[in-house]
Formats: sequence, structure tokens, C-alpha cells
Amino acid sequence: MAIFAIFARMSEQITCSQALLTAGNACHEIDRVLRDMLTHHRPGYLMLPADVARAAAIAPAQRLLVEPAPADENQLAGFCEHASRLLRGSRRISLLADFLAQRYGLQKTLRKWVAKTPVAHATMLMGKGLFDEQQSGFVGTYSGIASAPQTREAIENADTIICIGTRFTDTITAGFTQHLAREKTIEIQPFAVRVGDHWFSGVPMDKALAALMTLSAPLAAEWATPQVVAPEAEEGAEGELTQKNFWATVQGALRPGDIILADQGTAAFGIAALKLPSEASLIVQPLWGSIGFTLPAAYGAQNRGGGAAGGANCRRWRGPTDHSGDGLHAA
Repeated sequence: MAIFAIFARMSEQITCSQALLTAGNACHEIDRVLRDMLTHHRPGYLMLPADVARAAAIAPAQRLLVEPAPADENQLAGFCEHASRLLRGSRRISLLADFLAQRYGLQKTLRKWVAKTPVAHATMLMGKGLFDEQQSGFVGTYSGIASAPQTREAIENADTIICIGTRFTDTITAGFTQHLAREKTIEIQPFAVRVGDHWFSGVPMDKALAALMTLSAPLAAEWATPQVVAPEAEEGAEGELTQKNFWATVQGALRPGDIILADQGTAAFGIAALKLPSEASLIVQPLWGSIGFTLPAAYGAQNRGGGAAGGANCRRWRGPTDHSGDGLHAA
């Protein structure tokens, strides 16, 4: 016998919110799931039976509004106290931010902060493009022991390490080889923060970052200016078809504002070692090892509505550049 709700039950494991729609609950439940998706930046699932789709519905009276999550003030105060204590005793600060910072809308804030604050900053592969990689203070792509030596030293050997929106997975850390001493780490995740061994829940990422920036403002004058420069792609012997020469050629072909898509495997690891032009963005999926992800991703990037990547410029350097198994493509 068929189980009508089997796909809904399957989807519970990979979505943040689900609803089985009926004529009586559809309007409310659709809004609830959409609100959860926008809050958590994760997929949702709606099961819409054919008869419910044909049922009459009352149009909403106003636009769907998603209120920013409030912070638990006691938890936020505890975070500020512990973070301030750690920062006051530090001279070298490093910042490692990754894809969740971008997903939760903090890219502009982080870029402004590092532009005026002396912190060595890096991303991991999934968040590459979060920072302007041509700006001073950017030290490269961090990937544990697979990092360039100067990148690893700048991040791991700082007095205080700030991690924002990071997820340490096997593929992007060379098998969990990151060495970020817990006692000197400040970690900011979407709805919780940590200083050393102390966790503080109920503190949204944007509120925690705003508090950290306020704390650091009077201290930054004492922080050492980063001296490390992100490594450039190295060329091999002239005329040889090698990985070094291939990626050095790709590096020279990239232009400011490019949208770059790297498929899983050699392409993803090769692009990690490059230094992106200003305003370039990278789309890559090393978390699930999704081979072939770049083809639909390129279509979505090229056809997104209202963005700078849309329109005629998509067929020039603003268009996606896809490094996949079938070669190097520039739309």
C-alpha cells in the first residue's frame, strides 16, 4: 500500500521546516515554513495535495514579514565580558570567516570591518570570495595543513582567533587538520557564540558581530598590522602542461566581478589556491562532494533576477566561468 506522506517524512531530515497542507491550514502553514526558511537560511518542504491546490484561498493582507531574531541580553552580556577579557590581552588577531557568514548577510559588514581594523583574515574554500582578496590583510585560503605556510601561521599563531560562520568538514580542512587552540578562539555561529570553553546561546550572528566590533574599536590601535600577503599562483617550467601552469593561466584570465564555479575534485582544490580579483565570487560545493553541481549553479547564477550578474554582461566577463570535467568554460 502506498504511503502518501513518505516524501514529507524523508524531507524532515534535510529541511528546517515542513508542512502537510490542507484547505484549512494552507495559508498559515505556507507562511510559517517560508518564515522559518528565511530565518535559518535552510530549505523547507511543503506537501501540496492536488485537491488542496484547487481550493479557494484568501489573499494575505500584507507582505510576509520576518522579524530579526532578538538576542538574549544576559547571554550577550556574558559573551561580551569573556570576549573583552581575551581581546584585551592580545596583540595579534586573526579572523577566519566562512560560508555561513555570507549566507546570513554579513559580507558587507565584515569587509568594512577588516578594511579599517588590523586583522589577518582568511576564508576556507566554501566561503572563498567573502573578502576582497586584493586587500591588505587577506592572507589566503585556510585548509589546515594543506594551507600555504604563511596563511597557516597567520591564522593559527595569532593571540586571538575569531571564527565566524565556519564549518570544519573533512574536505576543506585536509582531513580535520585545523589547529585552532580552543582557549584563544572566539566563535560566532548563527544562533550561538563561544569564547574558549564558554558557550552562549540565543545570540544571533549579526548581534554578536556588532558587539565584537564595538569591543574591538578601542583596542585595535594596539593590534599588530598583518605583514603576511596571500600567495600567488606559481608557474612551472615554460611550455609544460602541468597543474601549476594550468592554474597560473586561469589566474591570469580572471577579471574583477567574475562569477567562478568550480566543480568538486581537482578543480575545487586548484581554485582554492588562487587569489580572486576584487568583487569576484566563487560557487563551489565541497561539503557534499556534489559532482556536476556547477552546471545548474551556473544556470542559476546567470539567470538570477535583478542582480549585477544578469543581463547582457553575463555573456562577457561577468558571466560564470565553470571549471569542470569537460574543460574551462566562460559564458
